[in-house]
Amino acid sequence: VLQMMDALQVPRAVVVGHSMGSFVAQAIADRSPQQVASLVLIGSAATAANNAVAELSEVVRAMDAVDREFVSAFQRGSVALPVPEPFMAAAIENSLRMPAAVWKQALAGLIEYRPASVRPTVRTLVIGGTKDNVFSVDEQTRLARQYPNGRLLLLDGVGHTPHWEVPERFVNELLKFAR
Repeated sequence: VLQMMDALQVPRAVVVGHSMGSFVAQAIADRSPQQVASLVLIGSAATAANNAVAELSEVVRAMDAVDREFVSAFQRGSVALPVPEPFMAAAIENSLRMPAAVWKQALAGLIEYRPASVRPTVRTLVIGGTKDNVFSVDEQTRLARQYPNGRLLLLDGVGHTPHWEVPERFVNELLKFAR
């Protein structure tokens, strides 16, 4: 991401990441805070080394191939509020395109990630749901507190994917923060 920003001559950006992408966003801010105008972490925690991710990783490690039943349960399990069925079907189809080996490597890297010991002072919004089944309210709260300019926004009744479940509210909060 940093190389792409440099190649495109983007000196600073609002960096937004969800779930696994939130750990990429954290790493960007840790490595090059001067290039991060602000940081938005969605469905995140300080580390992915928790029981939910460990259980997912265990299931994925045992797979030779990714099947529809697994992907459907994975995607549907990330929401607490209904999303349009055509959207969910597309998310499932996209996830089926990723080979088991990539799932395994991605989860291993996610679990191994460790943040910088001192977080950058960049403005940070941690946004998540009170019904997130991957990262608990406590994990999300601890993450927001790690950032000197961190703010926590928990959406009541929302699961791991606020941008899917309450997209209008999510976009409004994101734009309000980015301004």
